[in-house]
Amino acid sequence: MEFCPTCGNMLLYELPHMERPARFYCPTCPYVCQIESKIKIKRHLRLVKKPIDPIFSEDDRKNLNKTTGVSCPDCNHGEASFTQVQTSRETTAIANARIDWKETPEAHVFKVDVPGLKKEEVKVEVEDGTILQISGERSKEQEEKNDKWHRVERSSGKFLRRFRLPENAKLDQVKAAMENGVLTVTVPKEEVKKPEVKAIDISA
Repeated sequence: MEFCPTCGNMLLYELPHMERPARFYCPTCPYVCQIESKIKIKRHLRLVKKPIDPIFSEDDRKNLNKTTGVSCPDCNHGEASFTQVQTSRETTAIANARIDWKETPEAHVFKVDVPGLKKEEVKVEVEDGTILQISGERSKEQEEKNDKWHRVERSSGKFLRRFRLPENAKLDQVKAAMENGVLTVTVPKEEVKKPEVKAIDISA
């Protein structure tokens, strides 16, 4: 098992195709490691291994193979889980949602790429009053017996992203909307109270 030296997430394996060799690639950043014919990894950067910390429930675990949950190496907030599922065509990665998180003076705003998903297939939940959880599932297309596949690049499966928010987040006022395959989650922030200033008289 190898981990991305850039973001720490588990690297996924992609089978060789035509003139392209087999490779490991990161599902959340552009990092790629091509594999030579002797199955040696070209280590462009030192790989950093992270401890495995599954965050799926026991029911989910029965339907999934390898899982790993890691925190952001920079801020130590948030967790991401990935898995690989075996299909009749080849080993493919589950649907992995790319997320942008920005903070404005008024709120924390999350934008999630969920192309091809309906709003009924995506869940936005608050756990323990401090964790924002975004999950969903992209169903695999049913294979017909006489179908012949020339290329398979679209992924299917479950995704789960978790983010631990700071204390100023109003998790009881979270709003979510979906448009053009992008889920927008807005978490309002508590107003910053200005410090009270009291003038002190100076006696003679």
